[in-house]
Amino acid sequence: MPVLLGSRRTPSNEVVALARSTAEAILEAFDGYLAEFAAVTRRAPCRFEARDWRGRAEDDAERLGLYDAWLDRIAIRLRRTLDLRVTQVSLWEQIKEEFKKQIDRVL
Repeated sequence: MPVLLGSRRTPSNEVVALARSTAEAILEAFDGYLAEFAAVTRRAPCRFEARDWRGRAEDDAERLGLYDAWLDRIAIRLRRTLDLRVTQVSLWEQIKEEFKKQIDRVL
């Protein structure tokens, strides 16, 4: 039985592990998005110098689509991983805490 701390419970090891792996998955997805965005953006100077306006417009559209594409990927992954827990507020609170720890390590 989880221990009560004030009005909050200490999460079980299982919940902490799930929250940690979920936070890692979200951070990995964000890193993937940033890497793809940067790769498309690196083409911009060449497109500009070559006056490849059509290619530049295609790159703009690709960059705009990347966010939704990565968001869809991680949402599908999280729904599959978390299953019925995907709407559990207490789990998302723990995921948020684990995500903060991940970010603190990166910064």
